[in-house]
Amino acid sequence: MQNITTALAVYGSLDIAKRAGVDGYASSVDFTHLDQIEDDLYALKSPQWPEAILGTLDLQRVQRGERIYAEACVSCHTLSDRNDPKRELKAVITPVDEVGTDPRMADNFLASKSASGAFEGKKVGVLFGPELSAEAQTSDLVIHAAVGAALGHPLASVRDAVGSFHRVLKTPADQPTRGYKARPLSGIWASAPYLHNGSVPSLAELLKAPGERVTAFAVGSREFDPATVGLAASPAAAGSSTFDVSLPGNSNSGHTYGTGLDADSKRDLLEYLRSL
Repeated sequence: MQNITTALAVYGSLDIAKRAGVDGYASSVDFTHLDQIEDDLYALKSPQWPEAILGTLDLQRVQRGERIYAEACVSCHTLSDRNDPKRELKAVITPVDEVGTDPRMADNFLASKSASGAFEGKKVGVLFGPELSAEAQTSDLVIHAAVGAALGHPLASVRDAVGSFHRVLKTPADQPTRGYKARPLSGIWASAPYLHNGSVPSLAELLKAPGERVTAFAVGSREFDPATVGLAASPAAAGSSTFDVSLPGNSNSGHTYGTGLDADSKRDLLEYLRSL
């Protein structure tokens, strides 16, 4: 169902001219290749630190940093072996109140409502669930569209569901809904800026107390700083823009994990993060 939702979100089309029944809605979703696309994506490997370009890793620091990671990070950011084709990718949902980062994205997802339009009066699950009013939770409208598309291609939907079932790990019943996903950090060195809203330009900056982090930085450049592991703190280049943490949804607060480490321990942890 997630793949259907994604396909519709990236400019897919749904024929809602007629009321959906057991045959759902006709759509542009390429059900024939959904499972293959998922397999291809799952086979992708995270990038390794290019020592020939960015410098050789200090293995002693990596080892010390690994111990710090095991004590302070792995409970949320589990490890994943990029070279294991059967690797499991486990994400932990951390409550917003616990991680302390900007809540706007989580709250928007949970509270967002939209006009139902042509879906008004139809059931959330097409064949089941409450009827959609003139204005409904945006997530309910998305569910209606995705279920309708799946019903329009029942055999392909079942095949794809069975094909991907072995990759879906059980979700804890008490998993928080108002939270952010903490994923494995393989290749984290190459994915600046950091936090869910991209409000911290480097890993070194993330290890500072929130009040000490930069409040504005340039985005849009491809210049990388291997020392801080993130965006280079250079003047805004042509075509770049400024990220301002004072704007709504842009706060760089929270995620204080590791901020209390001494300077040498932070260097050890950074070296380990480079190695992931």
